[in-house]
Amino acid sequence: MKRRKLFLTLLLIFVFISSPGLAAKASSMTVNMNGRNVRVRQTPVLMDGQAIKADAPSYITSDGLTFVHVRFVENYGAKVGWDPKTKTAIISQGGKEVKMSIDNRNVYINGKKKLVEQECVPKLVKFPGNKTAHTMIPFRLVSEALGYEVGYNELKNTPFINSKAKPEPKPEPKPEPKPEPDLSHLNRVKSIKKESVNGKEAIVVNNSENVNINTMRLNNPDRIVIDIKDSLLENGTYFSYDYELGIIDRVRVSQFSPDNNYKPDDKVVRIVLDIKAGVKDPKVKIDKDKNRLIITPEANIWQILNYSTEGNSKKVTINANKVTDYDMEYNEQLKTMTISLPVENIDLIEGNIPINDGLIKNISVSKVRDKAYITINFTKDIEYNLLSNHRDNKISLSFKGHSSNVNPKPNPSPGSKLIVIDPGHGGTDPGAGHNGVREKDVNLAISLKLNEALQDKGYNTIMTRSTDTTVGLFDRAPIANNANADLFISIHANSAGTGANSSKANGVEILYCPADQCALKSKDDYELAKILMEEIIKSTGANIRRIDERPRLVVLNKTKMPAILIETGFLTNPEEAKKLATPEYQDLIVEGIINGVERYFSTVD
Repeated sequence: MKRRKLFLTLLLIFVFISSPGLAAKASSMTVNMNGRNVRVRQTPVLMDGQAIKADAPSYITSDGLTFVHVRFVENYGAKVGWDPKTKTAIISQGGKEVKMSIDNRNVYINGKKKLVEQECVPKLVKFPGNKTAHTMIPFRLVSEALGYEVGYNELKNTPFINSKAKPEPKPEPKPEPKPEPDLSHLNRVKSIKKESVNGKEAIVVNNSENVNINTMRLNNPDRIVIDIKDSLLENGTYFSYDYELGIIDRVRVSQFSPDNNYKPDDKVVRIVLDIKAGVKDPKVKIDKDKNRLIITPEANIWQILNYSTEGNSKKVTINANKVTDYDMEYNEQLKTMTISLPVENIDLIEGNIPINDGLIKNISVSKVRDKAYITINFTKDIEYNLLSNHRDNKISLSFKGHSSNVNPKPNPSPGSKLIVIDPGHGGTDPGAGHNGVREKDVNLAISLKLNEALQDKGYNTIMTRSTDTTVGLFDRAPIANNANADLFISIHANSAGTGANSSKANGVEILYCPADQCALKSKDDYELAKILMEEIIKSTGANIRRIDERPRLVVLNKTKMPAILIETGFLTNPEEAKKLATPEYQDLIVEGIINGVERYFSTVD
């Protein structure tokens, strides 16, 4: 009997050792990173087909990344150094070197800095039953940097490395250097200054030659572009001037990289006139005076008026040219507010401005003898507050629809909310592109549908772009901030790169900025992200990829209002890319966002 038991035990041991499926079977475990418990999948790593032992277990994260102990690389002859002061590992072999520090996204490969995703940074990890923290490094990143072939064995469900390094690619022959072009004939832009010309303030551009220009008007945000052809910018490639005059808020000048409007070798100096928020139909006069360009802003009624939305209220500010007395009268029957002041105390421009925002119909400016009159025509009864002094150079009032205690609505009126929709990428920046689908196209298609649906619900909206145009990364948040928006929603599509499992990644991600890591935020945006994720998943049936903190994303940390970035799906996944390109699935995404917005405003805001 004892011999039979011994035989069965030895047989089981033999089966376990000899079976590749059993040897490679992974199990989940909970590890501790930076004081947080994280669930990972323990896995062996195969080298030349054999499982490798290390000082700590290898594991795969929820992002599909494999991490190994720092000294794992010694199995294929690499040397490992450690700087305890900076918590930096120095891994070297065959003239190649990798430097990486704990929780630091900056990785140095052969002396060149590479910024990696937060998910790829080295970590100090405590394993179950072990109080000592181990240094764990990204397996693929380090191994490939040392020249090894890394992959994933789908049959054994296990990462692997081949110990024979990939041969170094033969250097391509260097092309013969092109002769430097002769630039002596080109115009030089010598200076840009604010000067008084014929009694009016103007932007004066001093050139070495009489120049040819192209002009264009761009919106979201509003700006006027002046391209000086066949020109070079002296003493630098970019300048910014805080020149405020009339409708102009700022002047930016750069040596422009030619786009589709020019030939690749064209030399263009681009002048961008940033227009003040709220200005409608901005215009400038451009005169040539020998080698000078004289840019003078034309008078615009918005020079004396500012209009904005603040929460549930609308705000109107009248800009006088000095401290002045004024009178104010509200006519309940006519639903009009009239502000009058001496005409000499305002740079008067008469006209009528249509608003039609559900509360204000229009604003008119007129003159009768020695008085200037600004009349605000409302669509309904209002409540108002005087925000300025009774004698001031800026006369500010806020308005909102008259409230009643009879049958109050539980939810805020959509018309009182302004939502900025940000279609990611665009123009010369296509974003991700996989399976025949470009991210910029998907983002714009969803955003246009979202814009229309929100407006149908009665919300006020602004789009950072409504066509396939290039909008700078740092230009997007100011659009929302200047408009005092209530929400900022950035629409994107995801990519899992080119790894072995890139086609399998799927689902919705929503990124947000925690209040404690964003100086402009008064409250955390997690609740907004959570609500919208729940509603999008209800509508689409998609997988929840994650809700993640991304404090370094510009569109999230530079916005003052609640802001999120929605990764609607993975273009690297053929099935998901196909769905994202269809109007039907785009409608489902929009439906989920709409439901989330309305739920957020009714329960949180």
